[in-house]
Amino acid sequence: MIMLLIYFISMTDLVAHPPELESEGTSTILGNGSINRNIFGENYGGYGYLASSESEAHQQIQMACDTQTQREYLAAYCRGQVLDSDRPVSELINNTMRSVVLYRLRTHASEYLALNIKAAASALGQTVELERPECVSETSPLWQRAVKKSYNAKSKMSAKAEAIAASLRGDNMARALMYEERLQNGSAQNSCESMTGARAPACTSIQHTSYRLQTSFPALFNFAVQGTNNNPAALSHKTSRYNEFRNSLCYLMGTHNAGNLSEEQARARGLAYLEEGTKLGPYRSLEERFGHALAEATNAPPNTLLGKAFREYRRAERRLKEDHMGRMTQELANLCKNRLSVFRMDNHDRVNIYSMALQYPNVVRQTILDMSPSERGLTKAVLCEAGAMPMLQREPQCNGVSGGPLPENDIDVARWKINDWPNGSQNFFRLSRPKTPADAPITVKLNINFTLGPSLAGLPDSDNNGVPDQLECQLQLWRVDINDWANCSVGAVPSASINTSNQSHCPTGPGSGPTRTMPVPPTVQKRCPLNSNMAIIKPKVNFQINMVPTNENPAPRPNVQLHRCYRLDIPGSPEDRGDCEKVKGVHINKCITEHPGMLASCISSGQNEEQCRTNITQFCRSEVEEKFAANPTAMNRADSSNYTLDESYSVVRHEVFHQLGLADEYYSDERPYSLLGEHNSIMRASRSLDSRLYPRHISQILDVLHCPEVSGEITE
Repeated sequence: MIMLLIYFISMTDLVAHPPELESEGTSTILGNGSINRNIFGENYGGYGYLASSESEAHQQIQMACDTQTQREYLAAYCRGQVLDSDRPVSELINNTMRSVVLYRLRTHASEYLALNIKAAASALGQTVELERPECVSETSPLWQRAVKKSYNAKSKMSAKAEAIAASLRGDNMARALMYEERLQNGSAQNSCESMTGARAPACTSIQHTSYRLQTSFPALFNFAVQGTNNNPAALSHKTSRYNEFRNSLCYLMGTHNAGNLSEEQARARGLAYLEEGTKLGPYRSLEERFGHALAEATNAPPNTLLGKAFREYRRAERRLKEDHMGRMTQELANLCKNRLSVFRMDNHDRVNIYSMALQYPNVVRQTILDMSPSERGLTKAVLCEAGAMPMLQREPQCNGVSGGPLPENDIDVARWKINDWPNGSQNFFRLSRPKTPADAPITVKLNINFTLGPSLAGLPDSDNNGVPDQLECQLQLWRVDINDWANCSVGAVPSASINTSNQSHCPTGPGSGPTRTMPVPPTVQKRCPLNSNMAIIKPKVNFQINMVPTNENPAPRPNVQLHRCYRLDIPGSPEDRGDCEKVKGVHINKCITEHPGMLASCISSGQNEEQCRTNITQFCRSEVEEKFAANPTAMNRADSSNYTLDESYSVVRHEVFHQLGLADEYYSDERPYSLLGEHNSIMRASRSLDSRLYPRHISQILDVLHCPEVSGEITE
């Protein structure tokens, strides 16, 4: 190792506690947004996010543990100095490095435990005196800030404290309990105990989401290190008060609008709501039912059935918090002990680092996120060397990946990928790279086959080539747009003409086929790449995306069926979801829901209820027809296998990148706990032409390079 590093090591050996390498890292603190916005994400445990988005935070804490990547981590820590190529990574990492990382992890764990204890005590109306663990320095800035009575607004510590307090709120814990039971139902329906066959990707996604949820709500779920000698594992358990809280939740929902039901009948009714609402299907209605019950119960007279249920619910919530505070206090007292001694594993830094990843994966992730790039490099290398990676992140999805390594052999991806159960997408693409020059970019090749749905039968075909004129025109415009935009986004071209209008410009009348002049949409010439962060990393990648019509039945994969109208949230088959009247019906019902006062106003004017409902429906139908005529694309909602024929450019970009493996970065009714992307991320803002690719998106597409099935060339 270089002399500078040797000097640093000799100096750190002189201190009892290695120095805390404080860094501000990324500084943007996100707002609350949707339910559980700042407590459920890849923070794993209620910390406040300190990155441009949850998705970006997730990417920052990813790691790979192959030899080449570990060397890159160490090189970042050593300020880019050349490492001895003849020495294995295990020899480049010494005990002092391990002690620095272990101290940092334990200090962050003390912060996490202290904030949990203080949040629980505050919710219970109590005060606590926190005792510092002996392995944490009394001068530790993190510990000193954690035990303060208050924090500066918009500071890191304030964001973390607020997020942990939110994870202990009764309504948030109730929603977490309900969604966890939905996940467990999904696991049972997919027979996830075996984790084999076509359902394995769904099971992996369910388990990953469940793990994230459980580690974000430690008052409901407790992780204990168990296993056999030399093979310890962290197993999740429901805390001792879980069932009591669950029963009170059911009782509360069952008593809402219960009429003359008895207590026993109300409990059975609430349990039925929970069991039915956590099955596959619309989930958000269960949360809404709970929200209505809680809001009304807050002001219910104490002698009513709803008032009694509310008192029982609050009592169960309080007991959850009391038990949580006691458990966190005990964990703080035991923080410095070797958790793996019962497995006959010696008490040394490598073992204790592994133990921290088992017991506090949430803390380890937040520690990595809070670090500077050089600190992050050392910590990831040490965690890899300790064998901790499987506890910290989801392994690359390698099902359906074959070929490689590059550049000798192409890598083929052929699978159904489920990033965020229950949603998935077809992934059928190829990675290739020429042998020369040595730094040649990787080409991502995707060929999408398009068919017409029943609603588009009989479209004009002026040149009798078997492809309707509008389809031929639209595929050419989409193909040009997606390739220009994607390659400009990654800097594969110096500049590109980027569309400035999101509307289709293809003719729709008879006899207006490609033998005539093709329409030219309005564009603007832009310098590439479009994202400044992409300019920094300069990914060596380009895209070749082809879109072709096909009459084959079934269509080759990946395929997209085109419709006149389409909404993915309509139950039934693609034909049902492509029925324009049913699409309009969704918006009519939404309109009626958004005007709750109209019915009461109409009835109070003297009209009967039935006539009032008819009038409101006619009003909403007229409003929807007007909107549909003005902008039909805004009424639709595509998925990666179904578009409308006049789909906007930005939506096509979003759906195409689903077929390259990217996940949605927004919340929806069926996925209320997805990772949020930036407001201009293409995987979040699919209806904006200003949406962009981020460096993490390229890393996620190329994640298959980490799969052992491709003999592993690792390239970021």
